[in-house]
Amino acid sequence: MIIIDCPPNKGNLTLNALLASDRVLIPTDLSPLSVQGADELIDTVLTVRERLGHDIDVLGVVLTRVDGRTVTINDEVRQTIDEAWGDLVLEQHIGINTRLAQAQLEGEPIFQHAPKSRGARHYRKLATEVLGRLDRS
Repeated sequence: MIIIDCPPNKGNLTLNALLASDRVLIPTDLSPLSVQGADELIDTVLTVRERLGHDIDVLGVVLTRVDGRTVTINDEVRQTIDEAWGDLVLEQHIGINTRLAQAQLEGEPIFQHAPKSRGARHYRKLATEVLGRLDRS
């Protein structure tokens, strides 16, 4: 398995990565603009499949930067997401965690920087869920 991390746009780099891929995992936070961008990327994946005949599917959508303090807003946006994408939304989300930002600043993986942090636990659970979906597909 090869993972390609792309910029959050629909430029040539992203299109080339889609053509080199057979599954796409789409991260989005719970802001309306991010959700709109994820929706557009799902449409792009479908377009690549249909127009270019490339065998590619959306493996799932992972919610990132989920702030536990904004439950009402999260629930409202999450309901819209669930209605639009249904089973594509992964159960495990990635919460806001200072250790994740610190790891990025240090240029280290979270598992090296703070292996017992909440952020590391979230990413471990996400990896397990993604591998489970890959086994089923």
